[in-house]
Amino acid sequence: MPQGEQIPRGDRHRGLPEWKFGGNAASLSVDAQEFAFDHMARKLTKHVNRKCSIVRFPHDKVPATLVPYLSLDDTREEAMNALITQARTDADMTNSKCAYRDTDPEAELICSLFESTPALEEPPAARRSRDIDTAATSLSR
Repeated sequence: MPQGEQIPRGDRHRGLPEWKFGGNAASLSVDAQEFAFDHMARKLTKHVNRKCSIVRFPHDKVPATLVPYLSLDDTREEAMNALITQARTDADMTNSKCAYRDTDPEAELICSLFESTPALEEPPAARRSRDIDTAATSLSR
């Protein structure tokens, strides 16, 4: 995803429509948070009393053709499909990194994390569906 935003001097005073009623502010905030979290992690590792590595999962650059669909508040089907497609691409990049675990220390850490994670017994969508059904049943009583 394009990082940050260049705001011209004459465009600094924006109203709600220019900020897409908070949607653009949220996107800008995500970029700022990503930078801040990375910076904090690097600072904190100096104070941990053991070996500590910071690993960022691999991610691909977003094609320019997808950028218009990636607003955080865009609920159109094309926007959701664009986010799903990008997530799959990033997941594929992360999974393929495991092929290099013998020569790439970050790949080894990522693969070890995946291998040590317990198997998911019930998919999140099934849990949500079950919880909704349970809530609906209790409300109808």
